[in-house]
Amino acid sequence: MDASINLWLQTLGYDGSIGVIHRSSQDVRADHPYAREIDLLLRGNGDVQSAAVFEVDRVPAVCFIEPTSRQLMDPHFVSEVRRKIWNQNLVSILIVVRGDQVTAYPAPRLLPPEKPLSLADARADGCFSAADVASGEVHARLPNWFDRRYRVDRVMQDNLSAAVELLGKLHLSLEQAQLLLGKCIFVSYLEDREIVGQRYRESRKTGRLLELLEAADGVALQRYFRKLKEDFNGDLLEIEGGANVDWQALNSRVFGLLKEFLLQTRLRDGQASLWPYDFKYIPVELLSGIYESFLNDEQRSQGAVYTPRHLAALAVDEAFRGIKEPWKEVVLDGACGSGILLTTAYRRMLGAKRAAQSRALSYEQRRNVLMSGIRGGDISAAATKVTAFSLYLALLEDLTPSDIALLQEDRDVKMPPLLGKVLARDGEGDFFDDGNVIAQPGSATIALSNPPWFEPKESPGPQLYETWWSNRNDEANLPLRQIALAFALRATDALVPGGRLCLILPTVCLAAANAGPYLKNWFGQMAPQRVFNFADMRRVLFDGAVHPTAVVVGTRREAKDIDRIPVRESFEYLVPKADISLAFGRLTVHSFDRKQLHTHVVADDAELLRTYFWGAELDESLVSRLRLSGTFKDHASKNSRFVICKGFHATDASKDASWPGPLKDMDFLSTARGASKFPRDRLFVRSRDLEVFPDRYETVADFGSKGGQAFSGVRVIFPDGADSDSLEIRACYADTPFCFTQTVGAIVDTQDDRLLMQFVATYLRSKLARYLMVYTAFSVTMERPHVKLKEIEKLPFLLPEDHLDPARAQAIIREVAALLAGTRSRKDSAEEAAFASIRPALDELVFDYFELTPTERQVVNDTCDFLVPSMQPSSLASLSQPLHHAPTEADCKAYSALLRSELELWRERLKGEGRFSVQWSPPTSRHSGANGVVQISLTDKASSSRKQTPHEVELVMRELRGLNNYPTVGSEVMSVASDFLLFHGGDYFFVKPMVKRLWLASAAAHDALRIVQTVRSVEGGH
Repeated sequence: MDASINLWLQTLGYDGSIGVIHRSSQDVRADHPYAREIDLLLRGNGDVQSAAVFEVDRVPAVCFIEPTSRQLMDPHFVSEVRRKIWNQNLVSILIVVRGDQVTAYPAPRLLPPEKPLSLADARADGCFSAADVASGEVHARLPNWFDRRYRVDRVMQDNLSAAVELLGKLHLSLEQAQLLLGKCIFVSYLEDREIVGQRYRESRKTGRLLELLEAADGVALQRYFRKLKEDFNGDLLEIEGGANVDWQALNSRVFGLLKEFLLQTRLRDGQASLWPYDFKYIPVELLSGIYESFLNDEQRSQGAVYTPRHLAALAVDEAFRGIKEPWKEVVLDGACGSGILLTTAYRRMLGAKRAAQSRALSYEQRRNVLMSGIRGGDISAAATKVTAFSLYLALLEDLTPSDIALLQEDRDVKMPPLLGKVLARDGEGDFFDDGNVIAQPGSATIALSNPPWFEPKESPGPQLYETWWSNRNDEANLPLRQIALAFALRATDALVPGGRLCLILPTVCLAAANAGPYLKNWFGQMAPQRVFNFADMRRVLFDGAVHPTAVVVGTRREAKDIDRIPVRESFEYLVPKADISLAFGRLTVHSFDRKQLHTHVVADDAELLRTYFWGAELDESLVSRLRLSGTFKDHASKNSRFVICKGFHATDASKDASWPGPLKDMDFLSTARGASKFPRDRLFVRSRDLEVFPDRYETVADFGSKGGQAFSGVRVIFPDGADSDSLEIRACYADTPFCFTQTVGAIVDTQDDRLLMQFVATYLRSKLARYLMVYTAFSVTMERPHVKLKEIEKLPFLLPEDHLDPARAQAIIREVAALLAGTRSRKDSAEEAAFASIRPALDELVFDYFELTPTERQVVNDTCDFLVPSMQPSSLASLSQPLHHAPTEADCKAYSALLRSELELWRERLKGEGRFSVQWSPPTSRHSGANGVVQISLTDKASSSRKQTPHEVELVMRELRGLNNYPTVGSEVMSVASDFLLFHGGDYFFVKPMVKRLWLASAAAHDALRIVQTVRSVEGGH
C-alpha cells in the first residue's frame, strides 16, 4: 500500500517543491498553528488515519487516505472521514487512493465527488495536483467546493440563530437561551474529547448529554451538570443564579430542540442531517460564530462584529512576531467579544511553550499560562461567557489521562474561576471605565483587539468613550465620534512602554482625508511597525461589510519619546489584494504590495496610504508632478477663477427649515434613487432632463452653498456617486439655470468660458481623472464609489494660459469642443453612442494637454482597463477577472520592452554606459502559480545578448523552496509571493510570479526602480 500512495504523491507533484506534505505527526512542530488539527488527521490510531496532509502557506488544504481492504468494504467509511474533515473546517479536498485510481471529494456532504482519476492520466500540473491546488485553479474549476455556505461555521451559526429564536418562543429569555446552548456545546466538547468519558459517566451514574436530552430527563440533567460543577468547577458550569435555568422546569420541547441542534438538524425547516457535529474536531476558535448569532440589534448597532478565523490568526501572529517566549507575555483584549483573539493567542502561547520544552504541558502549566498571561473584557455579559467557554476548552485541550483524572477526582485541582481575574465581571467590562481592573494603564505587554466600529447616527449626549477621549486630549473632539479611534489610544495607554499593539480597525481611521490629525497624535505615542490594508478584500473577508479592514501593529513609545517621531522612522505597509488563495483561508502578499513608508510623512498626510494602496513611486511622482501646476482648489482660492460649491440641503439637523423661496421658480434636476435624470453616458444636460421644482420640498435647510452659485452660469456639475463599474466621475456641462440637491457638486467658471468648461467636463470624465481618483481618493477604491467635493478640489488642473505651450493648450480645448459638438442635437441614444465613439480620442487629447509620457499613458490605461474592474470583488466566485489570471505571452513581451525602456531612462539619469537587452522566458510549468524569468543583459553596441537558458535559475529557485525561503511564509495565514533578482554569468535574472497585474506597465516602471536600487546598493552606489 505504501508504494501506491508514494507513487501517487510523486505523480501529482506532492514532493515538497510546492507547499509542504506531512506524512506523520512527527513531521509537525508543536508550535505549528494547526499542529493539533494535523495530528488528528495523521494519527495512526485515530479516526481518519490519513496517509498524507498537504498544506499551503501553513494551512492544511488536501487530505489523502488510502483505505485498507476492510475499510473499502465499509460503505460509510469515506463519508465518516469527510464528516470529520468538514467538522474541522480546514481541509477543502479529500483524495481517496484506490490502487491505480484516486477519487477527489469535497469536504461538504451535499456536494458530489469528481470522476475517478487514473494514474495514467495524472500529471504534476494536472487536476488535483499540488500545483492545481496551490495556484487556485481547482477553485476556478470547482467553485462550489469552496462555497462558504456549506462550511461548518456557517451551518452552525445559522442553526444557533434559529435555536435562540425558537427557544425564545418557548418562553426563555435571550440570555437564558444563549447560556443553555453554550452549556450544551461545552459539555459536548468535554464528551467528544473524552475529558468526560465513559468511565466518568459510569462512576457518576449518568448518561451522555444526547441520551438525557432524548429522554427529556430534567432530573438527570440537573444532577449531571451539578456533578460537572463539583468535579470541574468553571464559571460556565454554574447551575444557579443569573440566567441559569432549572433543568427540571424545562418542557420536553426544549429538550427536543437542544437534541436536534446537536444532531445538526436544520432547525429552520426540520431537515435531518446524517452528519452530527463532532466537537472532537470542531476547532475552539470556531466558537466565534456563536458570538455572531448571539448579537442583538443593540450590539450590532454599536459596532460589535465577530472576527473571521484567518484574520484572527494573522493578528495573533503579528502580536507575537519576534517574541521568543510568548508564554511570558500578558495579552489584553479590551473588547474580547467571543474570545477568538484571546483563545488563539492562548493556544499559540501553549504551543510555543510545549515546543520549547519538547514535551506535553501539564494541566498546571496550562492553567498558569492562562491565569498569568490572558486578560479580557467586554460590555456584553454573553460575550464574556463565550470567551470563558473558549478559554476553558483551550485549557482542557489534549490533556493527558492522568491530568483528566486529577481534574475529576482531586478537589484541589479544578478549573479556575476566570471572571474577575482573567475576564472582567458582568457590568465591569467597559474598556473606558476607570473601574475596569482588567485594563489598567501599563498592565499589559500586548494589546490585541478587534474593537467595535461605531459612529452614533443620532446626536445624543457624549458617551463614556467620548468623555474619556475629551479628558485624555484636552477637550479635543473625537473625529467622526468613532469609538475605534478612542479605543486605539486607550489600548496604547494600557501597554507598558515598548509593549506591542495589534488592532483590527476600520481603514477609514487611517486613510480617510480627515485622518491626518488623529494619526499625528497616535503615531506620536505609538511607533507603527506594520500596517495591513485589507480594503480590496472588504466584501470577501467580512460578509456584508460596509467598512474595509486594516490591521495596525506597533509599539508604545518610551515616555521620553512621546510626540517625537524620528525623521528616518518607517513602517511596512502591506496591501494584499483579493485572490484565489482566500478560498483556502490564506492571504497572499506580492512584493509589489509591500511598501516602506516614513512615519512622519504619513502622519502629516494620509494620502500616501491611499496612493500606495494600488500604486507605487511612479504614481506618487505623477500625481505630484501634475499638481505642481495647480489644482481646482488653487484656481478657486488664489485667482478666484472657479467657484466650487454644492446644491441645496432639503434637511439638516443643524439648520432651521425655511420656505424654498427662489428655488421654486427654477427648473430642477433630479438625482433621486430610481428617478434620477442626471445624464449617465453623455456630457450635456438638456432641457428634457429637467422638471419643475418638486412639491415634496415644502421646506429646505438652505439654498445651496455659496449663495446658490451652483445653479447658474457656465459650469460643470457632477453627482457624489461615481460609476460603480468604471469609477468614472459622471461630470456634465451646463450653461442654463436649474437647481439640484446637495448630492450634486459644481465647478462654476466666473469668466463663462464655454469651451474651457466643456474641456473640464471631458477631463473629469477621462481615464486620467479616474486614475487620479484611484490614487488620491479614499472612498473610490477602499469603500464605495463615492466622490467628495474635497477630492475633486485636489485634482490637478492648469489653465491654458499657464501651460508651457498656451497656444497648443488652446488648440486642444478647441479640438475637444469640436468633437463634442458632433454629439449634440441628437436623441439620447444617438448622443450616447456618438459620445462613446469619441471617448478614446478625448482621452488622448487630455493626455496631450497634461503632457503625459508614453509610459505614463500606458500606466493610466492599465489602471482603468485592468485594475479598476478587478477591485473589491463581491465574492470568491467573482475572483475570475483578467487581472487574477496568468499574463499572456504578449503581456510579458510588452512588459519586457517597457522594462528595457525604463532601465535605459535610469541609465541616462545616472550617466551610465552600454545597452540593455531584456528577454522573457516562459515558465516551465503551465499553472498560474508558476514564475516567469526576465533576463537582463548589459551589452556594448557591437555585441548581442548572451543566450542563457533559465535552467540554472530554476535550480536556485528549487533550492530556495527546499530551504523554505520561497515563497516566504509571513504568518499562519499569509504568504509573501516574493520576486527575486539573481546574478549569474554576468547577467541578472528577475524571477516573478505569473500574475497579470504584476506584468502591467506600472509594474515594469516600479520593477525598474527596484532593480536599479538593488544593483546600486550591492555595487556601492555606482
